[in-house]
Amino acid sequence: MGGFLFSVRLMISADLSQVGQIEDDAYQFPWPLQLFRECLQARNHVVVAVSEDQPSKVRGYALMTSHSDEAEILNLTVDSKFRSQGIGAQLLQHMITQARTDGARQLFLEVRESNASASRLYTRFFFKQVGRRIGYYQGSEDREDALVMERSLDH
Repeated sequence: MGGFLFSVRLMISADLSQVGQIEDDAYQFPWPLQLFRECLQARNHVVVAVSEDQPSKVRGYALMTSHSDEAEILNLTVDSKFRSQGIGAQLLQHMITQARTDGARQLFLEVRESNASASRLYTRFFFKQVGRRIGYYQGSEDREDALVMERSLDH
């Protein structure tokens, strides 16, 4: 585990270059930086996980949008050098709590079918697969299906 302590705070413009670097390292088809900028401007719930000993160093991030009684996690990514330290779980728990605070009764997300570690994390937090989006994600050869997962927030 390494004994690192992390905290979650709202993302600010100054975080965008680090977020973009983590995104580029994590995905073959990353979100463009402009999309993160638009999410910040749109007042979506956008947070970063930072080391408590280095609060300007972004180690992961999550973005969520909510409307009426539903919320959707749009992106949840942990820096590849800091995986398996509980950051993803901390970000996910933060989003669940925030979705409840926003009045959501259901929280949705999509995950690549091949992303077993992310699927395990979501299942641990009581997400269940409720659908499939055929060819949702871009791939190097073919497109890949997304599993649509949902968690009730009523409890």
